[in-house]
Amino acid sequence: MKSLGGELNCDPDVMKPSATVPVDVNKVRPADIKVIAAMGDSIMVGAWSTNFLDDKSVFFPGNSFAIGGDETVHEHITLANILREFNSAILGASRGEGLYNTEFNVAETTPSEKYKEKIEEAISILRKNLNRTIISVVSIWNSQLTYDAASLIENG
Repeated sequence: MKSLGGELNCDPDVMKPSATVPVDVNKVRPADIKVIAAMGDSIMVGAWSTNFLDDKSVFFPGNSFAIGGDETVHEHITLANILREFNSAILGASRGEGLYNTEFNVAETTPSEKYKEKIEEAISILRKNLNRTIISVVSIWNSQLTYDAASLIENG
């Protein structure tokens, strides 16, 4: 199966890093992002997203739309590949197949009742280890979980 790639036609001046570190998430440019991470379920680890019919693995984190870093954006469109176009030193993108090379993708096939606990744990770790963090929570399947996580981030 062929991957879908694309071309980005963005104004380079708008995409370059900000002159000063933004304090407002609405001012963050793609090149300002230095680290990406993900947590979630089988969708986030690219389960069954094979590139070839004879692939042996069932997990393909390098293909994950959110954090997959296999190939370039010209060959495979993922958020990680798009961000890498503007910051080639970005950290955290998953690569390859299996669960051994997922970088900052800590997704697993956890029962849904454990997700809130895992998000709380992740946010706690980020707060302890980073002076200032802008966290973006994206949920494609559970709006209540997104609301819970956003409330936790906002209210501590």
